[in-house]
Amino acid sequence: MKYTIPYDDKITLPHIKKIDSIGINADNLNYDQKELLGEVIISGEYLLDNSKDIMEFSHDIPVSFLIDDETISPHVNISNFKYELIPGRGIEVMFDLDVILSEITEEEKESIARSSKKSNHDKELIAENIEEDEKDKSDEEEIKKFQNKIDNDLDGIINSRNDADDTLELEPIEDNDIDDFEFNTNLMPTMESFDTSFVPRDNDKFTTYKILLVEDNENIDELLEARNLPKALICNEYKFDKKIVLKIENEQF
Repeated sequence: MKYTIPYDDKITLPHIKKIDSIGINADNLNYDQKELLGEVIISGEYLLDNSKDIMEFSHDIPVSFLIDDETISPHVNISNFKYELIPGRGIEVMFDLDVILSEITEEEKESIARSSKKSNHDKELIAENIEEDEKDKSDEEEIKKFQNKIDNDLDGIINSRNDADDTLELEPIEDNDIDDFEFNTNLMPTMESFDTSFVPRDNDKFTTYKILLVEDNENIDELLEARNLPKALICNEYKFDKKIVLKIENEQF
């Protein structure tokens, strides 16, 4: 079965003087088992008034032809193509679009089925990829939120420790006649945000700190040996000139 559809159209090309070349094709028409859809394209070259430059043009004519029969295979042909120059204005074109309908063969049916199956598979893959991308984005957002929370918590802890260090700074000892002395710590539970490696909590096994003065003619090893104290008791968090701080586990020292 053959259908012939006549078309005519006008291509506006201001200042056109001469048509150098012109052509027509239906390569952009597609059939989706329901409708023949696309454009017939007319293109070519022309000359302008008072110019030797060659100009190009391209003009699309939309086509829509409903078939809606999967057993039909359409074939398209263009016939009776004519054109007429309208100087200074453009080109008028005329042609017939021949649509020839024929039943598809078994081989074509199998090819269509394979194409349809592949198309469905591709759509499923695209959907899966989109879903995975959305899940990855969601996971990344959760990780960022968690990391931000950790950063904020760490900033709070660091600020608290800095404030605590400012309030607990030891006053230097003015009396050089004092050889050593002891002081006890008894911190309330609310101070648990301090660095427990230096300032003990109320349940810390260290209950006494000892500060020793180092004379000019002494060194730390001799000072500790004379008092039978191990170097492991030295509190490295606090360092002074001519003074050392010890953590004492009990009163045996």
